[in-house]
Amino acid sequence: MEDNLSVIQINKELSLYEINRVIEEMEGSFDYILIDLSENLEISKQKMLFEKANKIIVLIEPNHLEISKINQKIDIFIYDYKINIGKIYILFKTQNS
Repeated sequence: MEDNLSVIQINKELSLYEINRVIEEMEGSFDYILIDLSENLEISKQKMLFEKANKIIVLIEPNHLEISKINQKIDIFIYDYKINIGKIYILFKTQNS
């Protein structure tokens, strides 16, 4: 059986209600919903998306700066957003030469 996959991008123009409605509509039709978040997305929208997520996958480059930034973000996820650390997965981007 082939999995259904959908990719959407959440931007500043969508309200919390619209974002929630889109996700709820897609949940019945797709096995996976990937949401590409901008770093500039409002905190209330980020928090709502993280709360709804089964898994949070963070893609970073394997360098000291990116690792430091993600450590700060994970602290925000856990302590401010109250997200279960077990939902957070970090993937390192690599380039093949």
